[in-house]
Amino acid sequence: AQSEPEKLSTTLEDLLSNCSPNRKAIIASHLIAKGAVDAVESIMNMSSTPDKAKRDSPSIEFAKIVSSSLADPMNAANDSSSELARLALQKLRRMNSEQLITCLKGPHVEMLFRSWPLDQLSDLLELVNSASEHERNSLNLQLAAIMINRNCHSVAKQIVK
Repeated sequence: AQSEPEKLSTTLEDLLSNCSPNRKAIIASHLIAKGAVDAVESIMNMSSTPDKAKRDSPSIEFAKIVSSSLADPMNAANDSSSELARLALQKLRRMNSEQLITCLKGPHVEMLFRSWPLDQLSDLLELVNSASEHERNSLNLQLAAIMINRNCHSVAKQIVK
Protein backbone atom coordinates (compact mmCIF):
# COMPACT_ATOMS: atom_id res chain seq x y z
CA ALA A 1 0.00 0.00 0.00
CA GLN A 2 2.92 2.32 0.73
CA SER A 3 4.10 2.19 -2.90
CA GLU A 4 0.62 2.64 -4.41
CA PRO A 5 -1.04 5.65 -2.72
CA GLU A 6 -3.74 6.02 -5.41
CA LYS A 7 -4.75 2.38 -5.10
CA LEU A 8 -4.82 2.73 -1.30
CA SER A 9 -7.07 5.79 -1.48
CA THR A 10 -9.42 4.11 -3.97
CA THR A 11 -9.63 0.94 -1.88
CA LEU A 12 -10.33 2.89 1.30
CA GLU A 13 -12.95 5.05 -0.44
CA ASP A 14 -14.72 1.91 -1.72
CA LEU A 15 -14.49 0.23 1.66
CA LEU A 16 -15.61 3.23 3.70
CA SER A 17 -18.18 4.80 1.36
CA ASN A 18 -21.16 3.35 3.24
CA CYS A 19 -19.62 3.33 6.71
CA SER A 20 -20.80 5.48 9.58
CA PRO A 21 -18.30 7.86 11.19
CA ASN A 22 -18.00 5.42 14.12
CA ARG A 23 -17.09 2.53 11.83
CA LYS A 24 -14.53 4.72 10.06
CA ALA A 25 -13.03 5.61 13.44
CA ILE A 26 -12.81 1.92 14.39
CA ILE A 27 -11.11 1.05 11.10
CA ALA A 28 -8.71 3.97 11.59
CA SER A 29 -7.96 2.70 15.11
CA HIS A 30 -7.03 -0.73 13.77
CA LEU A 31 -4.81 0.89 11.14
CA ILE A 32 -3.14 3.06 13.80
CA ALA A 33 -2.35 -0.12 15.75
CA LYS A 34 -0.60 -1.47 12.65
CA GLY A 35 1.35 1.76 12.11
CA ALA A 36 -0.33 2.25 8.72
CA VAL A 37 0.41 5.96 8.46
CA ASP A 38 -0.66 6.38 4.81
CA ALA A 39 -3.98 4.62 5.39
CA VAL A 40 -4.76 6.67 8.50
CA GLU A 41 -3.87 9.84 6.63
CA SER A 42 -6.17 8.82 3.75
CA ILE A 43 -9.07 8.18 6.12
CA MET A 44 -8.52 11.53 7.82
CA ASN A 45 -8.44 13.28 4.43
CA MET A 46 -11.66 11.69 3.20
CA SER A 47 -13.63 12.38 6.38
CA SER A 48 -16.18 15.17 6.49
CA THR A 49 -14.41 16.58 9.55
CA PRO A 50 -13.35 20.22 9.11
CA ASP A 51 -9.71 20.74 8.13
CA LYS A 52 -8.79 22.29 11.49
CA ALA A 53 -10.12 19.24 13.36
CA LYS A 54 -8.17 16.95 11.03
CA ARG A 55 -4.98 18.91 11.70
CA ASP A 56 -5.63 18.84 15.44
CA SER A 57 -6.27 15.10 15.53
CA PRO A 58 -3.32 13.12 16.89
CA SER A 59 -4.31 10.01 14.89
CA ILE A 60 -1.59 10.39 12.28
CA GLU A 61 1.07 11.00 14.97
CA PHE A 62 -0.21 7.92 16.82
CA ALA A 63 0.25 5.83 13.66
CA LYS A 64 3.73 7.30 13.15
CA ILE A 65 4.73 6.47 16.75
CA VAL A 66 3.60 2.87 16.27
CA SER A 67 5.24 2.66 12.85
CA SER A 68 8.51 4.01 14.22
CA SER A 69 8.42 1.51 17.06
CA LEU A 70 7.68 -1.38 14.70
CA ALA A 71 10.57 -0.33 12.47
CA ASP A 72 12.96 -0.25 15.43
CA PRO A 73 11.38 -2.26 18.29
CA MET A 74 14.53 -2.20 20.42
CA ASN A 75 14.62 1.59 20.43
CA ALA A 76 11.12 2.97 21.06
CA ALA A 77 12.72 6.08 22.55
CA ASN A 78 14.60 7.14 19.44
CA ASP A 79 14.62 10.80 18.47
CA SER A 80 11.92 10.54 15.81
CA SER A 81 9.58 8.66 18.17
CA SER A 82 10.17 11.24 20.88
CA GLU A 83 9.42 14.09 18.49
CA LEU A 84 6.26 12.37 17.23
CA ALA A 85 5.16 11.76 20.82
CA ARG A 86 5.75 15.42 21.64
CA LEU A 87 3.60 16.50 18.67
CA ALA A 88 0.85 14.05 19.59
CA LEU A 89 0.88 15.27 23.20
CA GLN A 90 0.54 18.88 22.04
CA LYS A 91 -2.54 17.94 20.04
CA LEU A 92 -3.98 15.85 22.87
CA ARG A 93 -3.56 18.72 25.33
CA ARG A 94 -5.70 20.96 23.12
CA MET A 95 -8.60 18.52 23.31
CA ASN A 96 -11.36 18.68 25.86
CA SER A 97 -11.73 15.69 28.18
CA GLU A 98 -14.41 14.00 26.05
CA GLN A 99 -12.40 14.31 22.83
CA LEU A 100 -9.31 13.08 24.63
CA ILE A 101 -11.00 9.94 25.89
CA THR A 102 -12.51 9.24 22.48
CA CYS A 103 -9.02 9.49 21.04
CA LEU A 104 -7.58 7.16 23.70
CA LYS A 105 -10.20 4.44 23.24
CA GLY A 106 -10.09 1.65 20.77
CA PRO A 107 -7.93 -1.17 19.56
CA HIS A 108 -4.98 1.13 18.85
CA VAL A 109 -4.42 2.17 22.48
CA GLU A 110 -2.59 -0.96 23.59
CA MET A 111 -0.11 -0.76 20.71
CA LEU A 112 0.22 2.99 21.17
CA PHE A 113 1.10 2.58 24.87
CA ARG A 114 3.55 -0.21 23.96
CA SER A 115 5.21 2.06 21.41
CA TRP A 116 5.23 5.28 23.43
CA PRO A 117 8.81 6.51 24.06
CA LEU A 118 9.76 6.01 27.70
CA ASP A 119 11.36 9.45 27.88
CA GLN A 120 7.91 10.96 27.17
CA LEU A 121 5.99 8.69 29.53
CA SER A 122 5.54 11.20 32.36
CA ASP A 123 3.76 13.57 29.95
CA LEU A 124 1.46 10.76 28.81
CA LEU A 125 0.69 9.86 32.43
CA GLU A 126 -0.14 13.48 33.20
CA LEU A 127 -2.49 13.57 30.24
CA VAL A 128 -4.21 10.30 31.20
CA ASN A 129 -4.65 11.64 34.72
CA SER A 130 -6.61 14.59 33.33
CA ALA A 131 -9.37 12.22 32.17
CA SER A 132 -12.49 11.52 34.21
CA GLU A 133 -12.01 9.09 37.09
CA HIS A 134 -13.86 6.26 35.36
CA GLU A 135 -11.89 6.59 32.12
CA ARG A 136 -8.63 7.22 33.97
CA ASN A 137 -8.99 3.95 35.92
CA SER A 138 -9.43 1.95 32.73
CA LEU A 139 -6.53 3.66 30.95
CA ASN A 140 -4.26 3.35 34.00
CA LEU A 141 -4.87 -0.40 34.25
CA GLN A 142 -4.07 -0.82 30.57
CA LEU A 143 -1.00 1.35 30.86
CA ALA A 144 0.23 -0.41 34.03
CA ALA A 145 -0.04 -3.83 32.36
CA ILE A 146 1.94 -2.58 29.39
CA MET A 147 4.60 -1.02 31.63
CA ILE A 148 5.03 -4.39 33.38
CA ASN A 149 5.41 -5.99 29.96
CA ARG A 150 8.00 -3.34 29.05
CA ASN A 151 9.88 -4.19 32.28
CA CYS A 152 9.07 -0.81 33.86
CA HIS A 153 7.79 -2.19 37.15
CA SER A 154 8.33 0.99 39.17
CA VAL A 155 6.29 2.97 36.65
CA ALA A 156 3.50 0.37 36.82
CA LYS A 157 3.43 0.65 40.62
CA GLN A 158 3.25 4.44 40.37
CA ILE A 159 0.34 4.22 37.92
CA VAL A 160 -1.85 1.96 40.07
CA LYS A 161 -1.35 3.93 43.30
